Amino acid sequence: MAQAKRAPAKDNPLVFEFPLAERMRGFLRLEATLTRIRAQMASDRADADHEALASLVELAALSERSELKREILSELERQRMLLEQLANSSEVDGKRLDQAVSVLEQAQLSVAGLPKQLGLHLKTNEFLTTLRSRITIPGGTCAFDLPSLHFWLARPADERKRDLENWMADMAPVEEALWVLLEHVRQAAPFEAATAPGGIYEYSPPIKHPPLLLRIRLDPATGFYPQISGSRHRVTIQFQRWQGIDERPELLRRDFDFDLAICRL
Repeated sequence: MAQAKRAPAKDNPLVFEFPLAERMRGFLRLEATLTRIRAQMASDRADADHEALASLVELAALSERSELKREILSELERQRMLLEQLANSSEVDGKRLDQAVSVLEQAQLSVAGLPKQLGLHLKTNEFLTTLRSRITIPGGTCAFDLPSLHFWLARPADERKRDLENWMADMAPVEEALWVLLEHVRQAAPFEAATAPGGIYEYSPPIKHPPLLLRIRLDPATGFYPQISGSRHRVTIQFQRWQGIDERPELLRRDFDFDLAICRL
């Protein structure tokens, strides 16, 4: 990877992320779903609340792995120990370091107090269980299929929001913990200039202390986006030109400059 710094992409740059560890893959999927639910809940429209319910069913499925709580706690602990090792460094702002460690400790305590199986309340709620049985069927949530859903959507917006907030309340510690630990990973490396020869960039992560996340920053005005594939052993980034929704993307065949951050903690 080239080491020269490049000015940030302009005009609202797009950032694409690729996890290099299975744990990070699960964290990113969970974060994306939680973010989508919060965006849907920001609206008072009944159709937005309908979408939020569908996302809650998705959240229940993502959080059903019994090891998820342990993985979150393990990552929080790992990051806390790494930060504490910096306490004697003269190059580190001690006050900011103490604040960061305190935030990690608080997140650990909050997640530790949750049930072993996260999101269990979403799986045992009768209303959501009925919805889950129909939502995978095309058009399966019509009013004649789910009159209870039709009735709920007709309730006042503040009542629907209260129900949604109650369902999300038990996941709030997970939401906060993910924000903290993913923010630390993302800030662990700056974006640096890189070039994809012939439109393809290949990267082989080191076996010792491998990175957790690749971040690619692009100016959307270029018309290109990355197709990323691989694993923790080898990653290939193939840049493609967006041709619209009716045409196949065009593979880039020339050298292409972009910004890359290889994040490890």
